[in-house]
Amino acid sequence: MKYTNITNQEGAFNITSVSESIKVNITGIHPELVLEDNSMLVLQDTETYYNLIGDAGIMSPIDQEVDIDSLITEDTVSDTVENVSYNGFDITNITDINYNGKHIYHLQRSGINPLSI
Repeated sequence: MKYTNITNQEGAFNITSVSESIKVNITGIHPELVLEDNSMLVLQDTETYYNLIGDAGIMSPIDQEVDIDSLITEDTVSDTVENVSYNGFDITNITDINYNGKHIYHLQRSGINPLSI
């Protein structure tokens, strides 16, 4: 899937899923990728970002593509989210992806990605 924007966000990113199977508490600078379907990848830290862009089987910065299916492994946990908005869109689902011992969070969000229009 193509990504339309990459940013480094400062400040806290906190989400707890409905069943509390996923609890996210990122307090430092962390990269975020907005995907063409308006979902997001929130990376635990910049080290995870550099590992990801160096993994040609998952990410192609030249083509602005990330293979979400290749990220999903047996260690992946997914759950619903209610009453949480992030960057102007409601989050409906969160997936915690274990990537090389670090966490990548895939957020399904409502709405249309304005950068993909």
